[in-house]
Amino acid sequence: MVILAAIIGKFVYLAIAAAKGEIPPDNADLKLYQFLMINNLCIKHESWLHENEYRVLLPNIEKVLYGKRVPLDEIGVKIKSIFLGKYCSMRNKKKLFEISQKLGINIF
Repeated sequence: MVILAAIIGKFVYLAIAAAKGEIPPDNADLKLYQFLMINNLCIKHESWLHENEYRVLLPNIEKVLYGKRVPLDEIGVKIKSIFLGKYCSMRNKKKLFEISQKLGINIF
């Protein structure tokens, strides 16, 4: 976590410097830290490999502050099945069961 915090801190510092015009937007360090940020957001630790899921990042064209839900068919993703986690609450299990019935997919 310390390394990730250092990456975030350096990226924010460089991004602000670029926004102020103190460094060019194609600065090599800025590009490196942009890559590291995206890499950390998109790639999960190997301990989560069994999850077989994807992280999807989309540009915030609409400038929505906290993000928004994106219909999966808009990005070409189709849900094949739902796997309940060990600590999934009964309330969420019921909701997910209803969703699985509506979509016609298996739930495990």
